[in-house]
Amino acid sequence: MQLRVLESSVVDTDVPRTGLKHFRLSIGEPSGAGVVHRMHFWRPLPWKVADVLCGEGAALTATPFHAHEAMQLLLPMSPLTVSGGAGPGVVVYPGSIHLTSPLDVFAVRSLDGAPFRTRVILIGPALLAKAGYGRVPDAAPGLSGLVVNDTAVQADLTCLFEELRRPVVDLECASRLIACLRRLLAEPLQQPRALSDVAARQPRGVVRARDYLREHVVNAVTLDELADVAALSKFYLLRAFNRAFGLTPHAYQMQLRLARARRLLAEGRPLSFVTYDAGFADQSHLTRRFAAFYGLTPARFARQLATPLSQAPGRAATAGWASPSAA
Repeated sequence: MQLRVLESSVVDTDVPRTGLKHFRLSIGEPSGAGVVHRMHFWRPLPWKVADVLCGEGAALTATPFHAHEAMQLLLPMSPLTVSGGAGPGVVVYPGSIHLTSPLDVFAVRSLDGAPFRTRVILIGPALLAKAGYGRVPDAAPGLSGLVVNDTAVQADLTCLFEELRRPVVDLECASRLIACLRRLLAEPLQQPRALSDVAARQPRGVVRARDYLREHVVNAVTLDELADVAALSKFYLLRAFNRAFGLTPHAYQMQLRLARARRLLAEGRPLSFVTYDAGFADQSHLTRRFAAFYGLTPARFARQLATPLSQAPGRAATAGWASPSAA
């Protein structure tokens, strides 16, 4: 099973605080500014065999802050900057590998305003467990922002990526991907971090609030409740959380729900199951939120996931990001 091509038409609005731009996408329509974002995603193997998605494409400007319920391996094909919310972010060049831990929000933007190209491998929880993620000392917490400059690993991943693009993928590729991931997980033990973990530089109360939201993705968490968990005033928590992670607590929880919905849809779960297991009130609520941020409905996204890449039409429905206010 593979994921069909996703194409996005993008209209952007400036966000002065970070210099990033947020997008609202219109399905099948060119943007007024003529800005086009195209990412091609596919599932190279059935998810029960290997919980992995691949993506490749080009983008103008940037992506907004978002999260995955998977570890992201970013293989840039042109220079770009990855931000975890606080600080200027880390610059990543072709030949390097950038890691983002599951559930960590991040955004990507061009280094110089020019279009950037990138490849992405999203490794889900099942495959991460096989690679030992969470059991490697000092490696499980805070991998986000790690930039690995290992030419051997990068060459192996590039070769593997090419094989994962084929209409028929050898099952051995899953074992090879696990081997590459284990080598990457060992990197924090061998070299200094390229970018320290965002959470490590924030007040402990802000980190407690973030972790509480991760533990209560489907629950309605009030700001008063979150402030009690953080032992901070509501107003300080709002400012500090947004400064640390690039989103308000409410917007962050919505990203967690959308990330869970994407994962469940990718696993082939029924829409009714996805709705409630991802914390949405009903299917219309899920559809509104999902379409507002990604530019297509969950049902249409699920149909695309079931379409082999080799059968995808030349132009597919758009998918991408919208302003966090829509989420």
